[in-house]
Amino acid sequence: MTKIDALTFRTGLDAFLMLDAITESGIDHIAARKTFTGAPLYFGIEGLAQLGAYHVRSRIGFARHAFLMKINDCRMTGRAILDGSALLHGARTGSSDAAYAYRLRLDIPGGVQMAGEFLFAVKPYASPAQEEQMRSYYQETYQCLVNATETG
Repeated sequence: MTKIDALTFRTGLDAFLMLDAITESGIDHIAARKTFTGAPLYFGIEGLAQLGAYHVRSRIGFARHAFLMKINDCRMTGRAILDGSALLHGARTGSSDAAYAYRLRLDIPGGVQMAGEFLFAVKPYASPAQEEQMRSYYQETYQCLVNATETG
């Protein structure tokens, strides 16, 4: 078996934040908006993943790392390119101490519709220093999205 030392992902993006604003967030739900211009479909999947992960983080007080573990099902209709103002919605359908399940949906009126079941996992940060850095980053970014301001 060949060992891989590192993987590098090149998205072509200046930043990897796929949400323009979080418009609503409650105990079991979250909503956001994002304007896409000629974006590939997988940007929509990434936007949904970020929506779910931000909701998980906010529910656990940003105290642990949250990440997409699995997409059980994701169906898409419409064009192959994302163009227009998208509304993203998420509803938590279940959770445990280590995992959160969501039904996530993206709608662009007259365009793409995407919906799926996404599973997120949470785990402690690797070190107290990482926890402090990441907690601060995600909390600040979440608050900026709620306030619909730019992150620095």
